[in-house]
Amino acid sequence: MSGGNSYTKKKKKTGSTMEDDCRLFNLSFYLQSPDEAVVEMLRVNDVVFLSIEPPNSRVITVRSRTGLRAGSLTGKDILVLFNCMQKGNSYHAEIVRLNGGNCQIKVDYES
Repeated sequence: MSGGNSYTKKKKKTGSTMEDDCRLFNLSFYLQSPDEAVVEMLRVNDVVFLSIEPPNSRVITVRSRTGLRAGSLTGKDILVLFNCMQKGNSYHAEIVRLNGGNCQIKVDYES
């Protein structure tokens, strides 16, 4: 199953972009390689957890509240999120759309 993502840059008054400030962004990705059994348990507005797995990879894994692996987020713009997570930033992720195996996840900075 293929997926994609949408990447929205926001600029601060100083003109810096999201790459400069990991706190100023809103990302939306589709789940890659979803585990159908886990995705069937997910609902819109469910909070999911993101982690870099395996360590030293550039794959961000999505887990349900119960810790089950739902799939991963990958794509050309995932590197921004990956780099920000590597710097120790935390993010809130939730399911915003479910349609069969398609699962869209919104990721925001967690203050």
